[in-house]
Amino acid sequence: QGNMWKFDLCDANNQGVCASNANGWGVAFGTTASPQPLFVAKDSSNNRQPITSAVELTRHFSGDGYQLYFGTGKYLENGDISTTGTQTFYSLWDKSLSPSTIAGRSVLQQQTITTTPTVSGQNYRQTSSNAVAWDGLVSGGTMRGWYIDLPSSGERVVSDSSLYANRILFTTLIPDAAACSAGGYGWLMELDAVTGSALSGPTYDVNGDGKVDASDNLGSPGAYATGVQTSSIPSAVR
Repeated sequence: QGNMWKFDLCDANNQGVCASNANGWGVAFGTTASPQPLFVAKDSSNNRQPITSAVELTRHFSGDGYQLYFGTGKYLENGDISTTGTQTFYSLWDKSLSPSTIAGRSVLQQQTITTTPTVSGQNYRQTSSNAVAWDGLVSGGTMRGWYIDLPSSGERVVSDSSLYANRILFTTLIPDAAACSAGGYGWLMELDAVTGSALSGPTYDVNGDGKVDASDNLGSPGAYATGVQTSSIPSAVR
C-alpha cells in the first residue's frame, strides 16, 4: 500500500527512556485509533506504490533526524511479472527536532533520467542535478527529500539499496515473462546520497581499460554515467 511507517519505541513521559515492552510502543504520528504513516508512496497519478525492500538510512547532513532511502515495486506473485505501473526511488528527511509527516511528492525534489546513451554496445543513463531547497535550511525551502521515477515499463526496485562514500546505490528489475529468457534485466544506479543528483565524477569503467577515471565519459568531458544496464536479474547491492 506504499505506507512508510514510523514507530515510537520510547515513552515520552519517561524522559526518553525506551519502553521495556510493547505496551509502551506506538505509532509516531496520529493516534492509536487513527494512526498516520510518515509517508505514502504514490505515483504522479496518485496510485499507491508497493514497498517490498528494506529501508537504508543515515543521519541527515543538517544533524536533525535521518535521511531514508527506498524504492518501490513488487515481484512476489505471478501477476507481478506483467505489471507496468511507474515505480520510484525515494529519499525522505525524517526530522527529529520538529517531527511531522511528509505530505507527498509536492515536498520532494524531482530528479530525472535525462538521456540513455549507448557506448561500445553498453547502455548507460545520465540523470539530472536539480538543487534541493530543504525545508527550513534554505530560504523559502519546503523540500523534505527527493525522488526519481523509473522510466522503463515494468521497472521496479525489489532489492535493498546501499550507502557508500556519500553515494546511494540501488538496482532495478524489469521482468521478462518469456519462458526461454533469463528472467529479465535491470539497471545499477548510483546517485549523490544527499540530493539524488548526478555524480560529479566517473563511476563506471566505460572504456573498459580496467580503471575508473576522467576518460570514462559518455562522449564528452564531464559527461559521466549514473546508471548502467545489467543483462540479468539484479540482486541486492550489498
